[in-house]
Amino acid sequence: MSQRKSFTWIDYTKVFAIICVVATHLFMSFEQLGWVKKSDAYYSIPIQISLVLSVQLFFVCSGFLYQQFRKDTTVKGHFKNVLNKLIALGVPYIIFTTISIVIKNVFASSVNREATPILKTLFIKPMAPYWYLYVLFVFFLIIPCVNDKRKIYAIFAVSVILKLAYVFIPIKLPYVFMQIVSNSIWFTFGMLLTNIKLKYNLLEKVICIVLGFTGVSLSIYFFRNTNETKTVRFAISILLVLFCLYLFMWISKGSDGRIVSRLRNYVLPVFLMHTIFAAGARIAMLKVGIRAMPIHIFVGLIASFALPMLVYMFVKNKWYLLIFIEPLKAWKMRKQKNK
Repeated sequence: MSQRKSFTWIDYTKVFAIICVVATHLFMSFEQLGWVKKSDAYYSIPIQISLVLSVQLFFVCSGFLYQQFRKDTTVKGHFKNVLNKLIALGVPYIIFTTISIVIKNVFASSVNREATPILKTLFIKPMAPYWYLYVLFVFFLIIPCVNDKRKIYAIFAVSVILKLAYVFIPIKLPYVFMQIVSNSIWFTFGMLLTNIKLKYNLLEKVICIVLGFTGVSLSIYFFRNTNETKTVRFAISILLVLFCLYLFMWISKGSDGRIVSRLRNYVLPVFLMHTIFAAGARIAMLKVGIRAMPIHIFVGLIASFALPMLVYMFVKNKWYLLIFIEPLKAWKMRKQKNK
C-alpha cells in the first residue's frame, strides 16, 4: 500500500467535514434571516453537532499531516515552514476575508449581518469560516514539529491542560485566544495519532459504535435547545470526533480511495468560496422575490459546492489565478513554466 493510500482516511474526514461546514453555514444564514428558529430541534441539534465536530476534524487532520510529513525539526526548518504557511494560509485568508467583508457591508440587509471593520476582522476577530486559517497558522507558529514520541505526548498534555482550564475556569478570553486555547487539543491530537497503531479488530469496532451511539444520543438530549455548557460540548465533541476518525480509518481500509482523493482537491476551494457564492445566490433570489426556503436550500447547496469546484477547475492550470487560492502551488507552477 502506498503512503498516500494508507492515509485515505484523511480524505474521507476532510470531505465529510467540509460538507458539515457548508451545510451549517447555509442553515445558520436561514436562522439569521428569521426563516428558522434556534429553538427548533431540527435546527438546534444538527447545527450544534456540526459545531462540536467539523472544524475539530479539520484541526486533527492538519496536526496529523504536520507531524507526519515535516522532516526538518530544526529551528531553521521550523521558521522556514512558518514562512511557507504564512504565504499558503495568509494570501487566501486576506483575499477571501476582504471579499466577504465587502459583500456583508454592501448587502448588509440581505446577508447574515453587517461585517466588522476590516482591520479588526483581519487581525483581532476573524470571521467564519476564515478564522480557521488564522488559528491554524498560529498553531504552525507556536507548536514545534518534533521527532520524539515523549515530546509529542508532552505537547499534547499541555494542550489538554489548556483545554480543561478553558472548560472549567470561567475566564473570558479575547476571541482569537479563545479559539487557540479551545482547539489546540485537536491539532496536537492529530500529531499524536501519528504514533497510534490501530488493529481494527472486533473490540475496537464495538468501541467505535458505542462512541458514536453515545455521542449522537447525548447530542439529541442536550442540543434540543442551544446549549453553551462547555463541559457538555467538550464531552460530546470527544465522542463524535473519535467515532468519526475511527469510522473513516475503518472504511478506508477496504477502499481504493480514488473518488474521495479527487474530491479532496476541492475541499479548500469550497471552504474559501462557499459563503461568498451562497450569499450571492441568496441576494439574487431575494432581489427577484424568491423566498421559498426549499428553493434557497437547493440553490444554496449548488452555489456552495458546484460553483467553487467550477472556479477551481478553471484556475488550477493558470498560476496567475491559482495564486489567490494556493499561492505556493501557483508559484511552483510559474517557475516550472519559466524553465
